[in-house]
Amino acid sequence: MTEKRTNLRFPMERDCRFRMIAPNRRLPEAPGKTLNLSSKGMLLSVDRTVPVGSSLEVVVHWPVQISEQCRLKMVARTRVLRSTDTEVAVEIESYEFRTMSQAGFRQH
Repeated sequence: MTEKRTNLRFPMERDCRFRMIAPNRRLPEAPGKTLNLSSKGMLLSVDRTVPVGSSLEVVVHWPVQISEQCRLKMVARTRVLRSTDTEVAVEIESYEFRTMSQAGFRQH
């Protein structure tokens, strides 16, 4: 099997939450963990199968913070490329970094 990726993946295990994106509906979130990450994709550890082709919003608790009081999260819009009962591979279509409240950080 030949490698199709052009971007190097880096091992990165971080708590995350994801939800399917549906028009005019806010669907529930589910917990997960990132296993690896590149500028174009992520591999997530999950507890369910997610349909290939689905659009997901993935919120990753970022390991770097601006200050002791200002933690970051990465919010990514993604598309599912592969999915099993325990892992989901996604392509990152867009992302941004946002600050995370102290309450939000303690929940995860």
